[in-house]
Order: sequence, then C-alpha cells, then structure tokens
Amino acid sequence: MGCCASSDMAAAAKALGAARQIGASCTRVALYLEAWVAWVEEGDLVGAAKAFAEVVRAFPRDLFALKRAQLLYFLAGDAEAMLSVRDHKCCLTGHNRFRQRH
Repeated sequence: MGCCASSDMAAAAKALGAARQIGASCTRVALYLEAWVAWVEEGDLVGAAKAFAEVVRAFPRDLFALKRAQLLYFLAGDAEAMLSVRDHKCCLTGHNRFRQRH
C-alpha cells in the first residue's frame, strides 16, 4: 500500500464504507465490493485480483475488472496469473462484438 498517499487511502476507505452501507445490489457489485475491500482495507493484492478475475469470468466484457486483475497480479509479481485472466476461455469467445473477425 506504499504506492498511494495516506489521504488517498483514507478517502478510498471512506468511500468503501459508504458503498458497504448501500450494499450489493447484484453479483457484479458484490464482487467489486469484495475486490475493493481486499485491496483497500486488507492490502491483499492477490485477493483483490482474484475477485476482479471472478468479475471477468462472470462478465467477460468488463474490461475495467480485467485490467484491474492484470494490474494487481502484476504488482504482486505473478505474471502467469496476470496472463491467465486474459487467456480465460470466456475472454476468447466470439461473443465480443468489437473483436475483429478474420
């Protein structure tokens, strides 16, 4: 957690507390909340990355979660896990309407 100013982390913790009070309205929100708690409150990069990777498995078009999972695995020094998020079968399907077809 040394990469962020303490005021940034305090603001993030405050926002996380407010989000917790609102509660998870759906699976995606619950997984995001789990990821942010792991990252912000617990400093658990791998736990947060796993939660973001679960978002990607459930919602393959969620590029924000994909990039967060990759970033956190990178910061944790786990290149294999970082690449496995991208290589998960749900990300390789033809369901992405933006994917160029050859």
